Amino acid sequence: MKLAIDRFNKGANWMRSNLTVDGVAQCKILELPPKPLVPGGIFAIPAGTYRVVIERSPRFSARAGHDVLLMRILDLPGHTTLFHGKPIDECGILIHGGNVVNSIPVGQKGGPKPGPYDVNDPNRTDSDGCLLAGSGWGPNNRSTTGSQAALGPLQAKVQAALNRHEPVTLTIT
Repeated sequence: MKLAIDRFNKGANWMRSNLTVDGVAQCKILELPPKPLVPGGIFAIPAGTYRVVIERSPRFSARAGHDVLLMRILDLPGHTTLFHGKPIDECGILIHGGNVVNSIPVGQKGGPKPGPYDVNDPNRTDSDGCLLAGSGWGPNNRSTTGSQAALGPLQAKVQAALNRHEPVTLTIT
């Protein structure tokens, strides 16, 4: 199975893309911009082709109180790729639900704050470098809607391919 992300629109804090499965439109993807706004900030996954698996997420499982399985993006073939200073396989880069991205690190002035907030809060983020699946775009450029509704069918297709022992790759352009 071949997943592909075509990045088409970006701002200072966000980047919007379309995701296809074997050439057929599947969902929207919201992610961080290619470069951090501030030193030490987080940013987009480098363009390339990666393997995709489904694994238990320790972080999301702990929050939910039960096992949560999510799509995880692994290795760039033929390269040792670093992301946030770590080998890409150790970063836990996921495709998961969420509504808003913000590339300023938590705790930095102007960065995201923990706690409840709405999609219009400029300090909100649902991603530390992961891809957020959605079915549409929110009222501002850095938000998406219907994330769980988009994530479920995508993950089901990936799981079905993995169950058939098909390799699943993600190409980001």
